[in-house]
Amino acid sequence: MLSVVEASLPLRSSLHSDPNMETRLCQLFAYCETSGAPVGICSLEDAKAWCGTEYKQPLYWDVIQSIGQMQLFQFDATHCFFNTETGNFALYRSTDGAELVIAEIISIEEDAAIPLSGLAFNCDIDTQASIKLKGWTCFFDAALTVPGAILPFTSLYAVDQATPWNVAVLDCDYDTAYEVAFTSDTMLLQGICFSKRGV
Repeated sequence: MLSVVEASLPLRSSLHSDPNMETRLCQLFAYCETSGAPVGICSLEDAKAWCGTEYKQPLYWDVIQSIGQMQLFQFDATHCFFNTETGNFALYRSTDGAELVIAEIISIEEDAAIPLSGLAFNCDIDTQASIKLKGWTCFFDAALTVPGAILPFTSLYAVDQATPWNVAVLDCDYDTAYEVAFTSDTMLLQGICFSKRGV
């Protein structure tokens, strides 16, 4: 598992310094890993109805065939997927909750650590799209069948394994998504920021 470190100063991406094109300062909520599958994103109830790869002909394989290189893939009206190539994803949230970032750690130097807080991501507003994440939302390894016992409150789970986490539940209220990135001398993170339009 990657290490994390508390940041004493705001960390900003080296891509550019225009503060109007950055997220608010975010703090790490969770570092998770998948089995190599995309990250499913949907309501908690829809996640509980999702069938993993242990079932015959689950929708999972339709997702894999269709997702291509898209970073955020809207599969149907209720399911979208974050396309992680490395099998890891970190969830960052602004302190006021107005923005939520799901990011893949593309590369990181061996002696570097993922910042716990004070991280601002560069935003690519040209990729902005409408999305509906409202209420209890599940972020999960799409190869898994999410247990029905998972309850509606902010929580993390390591399903079918001792560690690390591969399922997260968050209370969301977002209607916009766009691509973001954080680049420094020691790491590259790429992902999606979910935000509330006009906030």
